[in-house]
Amino acid sequence: MANHGRQETKTHAGVNVKRDIGIALWVSFLGASLGSLVIFGLLDPQAMTGAWTEKWDMGREWGYTLGFAFLWVVCIVTAALTLYLVRTGPDSVHAGVQVAGIKLPEQGVPGLKGGKVVGHEDS
Repeated sequence: MANHGRQETKTHAGVNVKRDIGIALWVSFLGASLGSLVIFGLLDPQAMTGAWTEKWDMGREWGYTLGFAFLWVVCIVTAALTLYLVRTGPDSVHAGVQVAGIKLPEQGVPGLKGGKVVGHEDS
């Protein structure tokens, strides 16, 4: 019975990895598509042919293809990094968690009563 639990955990971790890869690919594809719409709505790849490089006749199709591929790679890296940070971060992060010895007003901080400084009078 104990082996079944370990195998189930390994299977669950494998499903998470597959799901994370799918999420990263899909989100990055959508981001690259949106980026391509914006960039190629403003710039024509054919007009940029001689701007930065020697005369390299790549044509519009190759310009669109290379531009989209570049944006997709950038978006994949950012999506994967985001998923990595989310998956490896602390289990519970929210405003009520005590962080690095910082106490909330309701935790009995000396000099505070009800969230206000003791001895301080509002006029």
